[in-house]
Amino acid sequence: MDEKIRCLDHFGKVHEVSRDRCIVRVSVYGLCLKASTILLVKDARQNTYEFPGGGIHPDETMSEGLKREFLEETGCVVDVKDFYTVVEDFFYAENRVEVWHSFRFLYRVLYKEGKMKIDGNNDDVTSASFVDVKTLTEKNTKLSVLKVILSLNHLAVINSQIIDELIVD
Repeated sequence: MDEKIRCLDHFGKVHEVSRDRCIVRVSVYGLCLKASTILLVKDARQNTYEFPGGGIHPDETMSEGLKREFLEETGCVVDVKDFYTVVEDFFYAENRVEVWHSFRFLYRVLYKEGKMKIDGNNDDVTSASFVDVKTLTEKNTKLSVLKVILSLNHLAVINSQIIDELIVD
């Protein structure tokens, strides 16, 4: 029996495809925070905010791939810190006519140096900048990014409450 899966493309269109067409894709992304801003890139296809990062090469570690992708997309050199989360989904890459079973690993990174590519990388990114999280919406930001930011806000509230409780006690 040919099992079907539903997946989205860059434009939010749903595609129903055979599960056996799926290609496992491992990618890595960086979470770079500064006060109430987060370093994001604007995706050239959708014109929406996304974490800097992308697919890792077979000969790269996660850290090496993330540093390479960050430099390519943002112009920034970063230190890769701790693992934050992994986002798993099925994605239809319409430009390649491929279906990916995608594992997107997200790491916290710290900016070291470099000149921000505010005008993009002349490829898949139109801009890179620190963006105020309060300006992010479903219309200008990928849903997976919003979900991670909401989880960060939730953790910040919990951590703030724990710190307040520790100070009070």
